Amino acid sequence: MKPKSAPAPRTAYSQVLLEQAQAESDARKYYEALMQQGFQLYRSGWYGPAMGRFRQATAVVPKSAYAHLWVGRSGIKAGRHAEARDALERVIELAPTSDVARQARALLDETRF
Repeated sequence: MKPKSAPAPRTAYSQVLLEQAQAESDARKYYEALMQQGFQLYRSGWYGPAMGRFRQATAVVPKSAYAHLWVGRSGIKAGRHAEARDALERVIELAPTSDVARQARALLDETRF
């Protein structure tokens, strides 16, 4: 009869959790860097590139209503109205009772698409 192998040590599971936490932390840092770059571009009048950075941020954190709001804001300024409208509608879907949804509704009401 073959001896049974010992179960994997718990440290392997702990390592997986640690790596997952590190990956989430790295993703959050990347998201924040993209948002900061987007704000800098927006303030400089580079609305199209700003929109691109905010869109990248939504790829990193897809449920970020705040990033979608800024995709919409910069899209309006860049004249990319269909994309802006889609982003603002997404804000409302993600967080219907939030302050960012209120801002998205106001932008949708103010802007003639």
